[in-house]
Amino acid sequence: MKRRRETRAMDVLRGDALCVTQKSRIQGAVEVGQSMNVNKRRQGLQGCHNSRMLIHAVFPGTGYLEKRMHAALEAQRVKNMPGKEWFYGTSSMAISAISSAIANQKASEN
Repeated sequence: MKRRRETRAMDVLRGDALCVTQKSRIQGAVEVGQSMNVNKRRQGLQGCHNSRMLIHAVFPGTGYLEKRMHAALEAQRVKNMPGKEWFYGTSSMAISAISSAIANQKASEN
């Protein structure tokens, strides 16, 4: 039991991750979301979407950027898919947008 608490404490200190995933059978749309356990999230998405999910990128400790990223990508939001985290574009586009947001956040902290 003690080990489990230590693991949770480490997750809280590290913060949750922002991740970019995509359905294996569908090109041109990516999912940008936050998770404390990326593999568990992938498994959940696979069950909901009845499709294998590919994890393209994980940004540890950046889950707090999720709403900012969704707002930045609003023009590309997919309207006809379940959930609000799907966007038209490539994984490279989403990764670039997240990387820029992280860099801007670090610059504003200095």
